Amino acid sequence: MVDKKKEEIFRKIQEALQNIPDNYSILEEQVDLELQLKYFKFSKKVKENLDKEDILTHINDLFNPEIEQEKKKRLMVSLASIDSIEAFRALEKYVNEGEESLHKWAVLAFQESRMLIETSLLGEQQMFISTGLGGKGNLLRYFAVIIGKEDREFSTTEKNLIKDELEFALGHHDSFLEEIDFHYGYVSTLTMIPIRQPIKEIFDSTIQECNQLGDFLYDEVILTNVKVFNDQEITDMISAKRKEETDPSEDDSEVKN
Repeated sequence: MVDKKKEEIFRKIQEALQNIPDNYSILEEQVDLELQLKYFKFSKKVKENLDKEDILTHINDLFNPEIEQEKKKRLMVSLASIDSIEAFRALEKYVNEGEESLHKWAVLAFQESRMLIETSLLGEQQMFISTGLGGKGNLLRYFAVIIGKEDREFSTTEKNLIKDELEFALGHHDSFLEEIDFHYGYVSTLTMIPIRQPIKEIFDSTIQECNQLGDFLYDEVILTNVKVFNDQEITDMISAKRKEETDPSEDDSEVKN
């Protein structure tokens, strides 16, 4: 029952990605989702009462060290909400030269401003896709954990096999491997995958090929584009998975209910 639910979720995600129109833009930087939600909630409020000319008169306040950061955040959101090349260039400059503590906020404002300008110039609404891990071009970044069936170090042969098979599967789908790290009992990876490619199929085929030569990997992966999980989070999830394998009673109760 649990596996069927997961399959359905993956299917719906793939369907949604397949139906995304071509006029989309992906947020490239990794920005925490909580900050993104805070930004867009604040942006919605700011848009209610905007005076374009008044906003532009304060544009230099962005680079004034005496202006409080909260005021700069409001100004950035305001600049991102008006159709103005001058506002766009100011935000672009702040992303590159502004205070590091406000960089992520500035990135979101710059992206929103760019989408507004593109919509105005092209005459059609642009779609903005943002995830916690970002992306580039038509690629989204994914964090994945491949789990060993045994709680042990991987052998050199197993490490080479996993890396080679994953790179082969990614290459077959116009994707690539950014990072791969081998840990005790699991492998963590960062990959870049085109938005319309079958994400699950890539990892399924990797695990299937590896298991033909040793049957040492679970056939499920931990996969997300929200954040990079830390070691404790991964260990907890793997422990839950192994407990599920040895004591499936919890799953049985879910099916009965």
